[in-house]
Order: sequence, then C-alpha cells, then structure tokens
Amino acid sequence: MPQPKIRKVIGIGASAGGLDALQHLFDNIPPDTDNTFVIIQHLSPDFKSLMPELLSKHTEMPIFTTEDKQKILPNCIYLNQSTRNLHIKGDTLYLLDKGPKSNLNLPIDIFFHTLGEEFRENSIGIILSGTGSDGSRGIKSIKEAGGTLFVQTPDTAQFDGMPNAAIATGLIDFVMPTEEIGEAVSKYNSTELNSLLASPDAPISHDEVFAKILMEIQKYSGLDLKQYKNNTLHRRLEKRLNINNVDSLKDYLLILQTNENEKKYLFQDFLIGVTSFFRDKEAFDLLKSDVLPTLCDPKNHANPIRVWIPGCSTGEEAYSIAITLDEYISTHKIDLQFKIFATDINEVNLNRANQGLFHINSSDELDEHILKKYFVKTG
Repeated sequence: MPQPKIRKVIGIGASAGGLDALQHLFDNIPPDTDNTFVIIQHLSPDFKSLMPELLSKHTEMPIFTTEDKQKILPNCIYLNQSTRNLHIKGDTLYLLDKGPKSNLNLPIDIFFHTLGEEFRENSIGIILSGTGSDGSRGIKSIKEAGGTLFVQTPDTAQFDGMPNAAIATGLIDFVMPTEEIGEAVSKYNSTELNSLLASPDAPISHDEVFAKILMEIQKYSGLDLKQYKNNTLHRRLEKRLNINNVDSLKDYLLILQTNENEKKYLFQDFLIGVTSFFRDKEAFDLLKSDVLPTLCDPKNHANPIRVWIPGCSTGEEAYSIAITLDEYISTHKIDLQFKIFATDINEVNLNRANQGLFHINSSDELDEHILKKYFVKTG
C-alpha cells in the first residue's frame, strides 16, 4: 500500500506545563490526518524524558525521539533530543549542536525558522504552555511564508509566558484552548486553490467568485487588490478556505459576506505585515555604503532630507532607517536634518507604529549600543 503524502508539517513548541497541554492536544487529533508533528520542548540535558511513554497514552501515532538525518513520515510524531537542537530541510530532520551554555538557547525559534522556510503555506506553528519567549521569533518565518499559527489561550496554560510573547507579535491566527487547537488542526483541509480555479467544470464562474471575494475586501477595507499578483492572493485565500474547512469558492464567499471577522482575517492574511528591525541586512549595508554618502553630501541635498516608507507595518523599518540616518550624520558630523514619513494601509499596525512600543523580544535584532542609545526599557 503506498505511503500517503504529507499534508502539513506541524511544529509544536512547549516548555513548563507543556505535558498537560500536549496530552489535551493529541486527545483531539485523530491518528490519520496525514500530517506530520514535530514537538520541540525545553529539556534539561541531565534529565531523561518520559514524553514518549506519557504521550503514547493519548495518541495511536508512532512517536520517535529524533535521530540525525531522520526522514519524516505522515501520521507520526517526532520529539527533539535534550542535548541537541533540531531543524528541517526537505523531508529530513537534522540535529544541531547547541551553543555554549552561557548563550541563550531557543530551540523552538530555531526549528520554526526552518519549518517556515521549507514548508511555507504547508507549515503550521503551535505555541503551548511555557515560560520565557521562545517561539515568538520563529513564528515570523512561518507567517511570512503563508503558514498558520495557533497559540494556547494564556488563561488555560499552566505558564503563560510563551503564549503571551507569541500573541504580542500580532501575527497569531488563532488563540484557543488546546482541545480546540487539536480539532481545528484535524479539520484543516489541503484545498489547492489554483487547481480549483483551473477546474474545467465552470472556470468562468470561479473567476467571477474570485472577483467578488476581492470586491468584498475592497468594500471592507478600501483596498483594491485586482492588480496584485494572483498567485500570492490565491495562496492566502487557500489558507482561509482550509481554516474554514470549505473546498468551494462559492461557500467561502457566503462565509465572507456574512462574517465581519472573516473579512478582517482575510484582509490581514493578504497583507501579512511581518517585519523586524534592520530586516534584510544587505539592504541596510548598501544604504550605508552607497546611498547615504551621496544623499548626505551637502552639495547634493536640500535640508532637511525627506524619506518616505510606503508600507511601514508596525514601524520597525521606519525606526531602523531613522537610526541609520542619525548614526551616519552624527558619525560624520554633518549639519543635516531629516524627516521620515511612514504610511500603511493596515490601521492596526499603523497605530502600533505610532506608539513606538516594542516587545522585549525585538531587542535580539539590535546591537547593544543601538539598544542603549535609542531605546528606553519600561516595565
């Protein structure tokens, strides 16, 4: 009998209090979803984990403690080792040596980064009970690639640090008790919208329904997406069909027309909004080496310089450019003022950018001297 194809690869991050959450999660996931599950826990290197024995009472799926270069299969669960980090490349799991003990180790972030890069819209990230903020950085890679993110409701978690840190990013699709996460993941379809749109049965009507969906978003948000890349829109729309467990564009249009929340979710998925400080290092290096020397030369500019960031999201890019300009001007002792205009069509993100408040996790993206010079720690 041929091996079923993997539908989704689901990364699950858990720490303190995670055993109870995992047991409730798998109590609500049948053994034949054709998904692959990879559990990343915080484990003491000196402690023998009993997770395989304990979890086996709550699922019929085979459970493996991952070996290096292990191939993943559908309807299986893989656990990280206590002494090694884990990442995924293609259909293979690789063990990585941890850094020095003095370094902060974030195994969930490490795995989630590779999960999003490899499986893109077929990746799902789940954050369960735990202290600290591990996972809240790695989920950006999953979200940016079009994957789906679930977080355990903080008030149902024994320790709410990890759930709250993930929620604070503003990227999470669903915040639910673990039982409901299990049910939602189990119902998650694998509708492929491109094949749906190309169906020979009624291709014109599919195109018409797709146009009506875009019109609903335009009425909701004022945003006209008709000139946007269809393939990108299809991937984002496919995700919403899967989440709503429908495989017909007409059925989804009915949901969209009657549910304001669904309009909000689809609008947010179309926009993504993933960002970080000094994102795309090469671009900022080029800005410093090739653009600023000419831009800031007194012979070549009006004073002040004006900069426009058209899609600023939650503000990290705008503040990064402000810091870069200020550093260059002060280092070269140039008498120069600048103004930065930052705009975005997502009002929620724009309001966050206006506040200039960022989660402590963002400090990982910043050099120590930048952090001390330009930021004030509160709380």
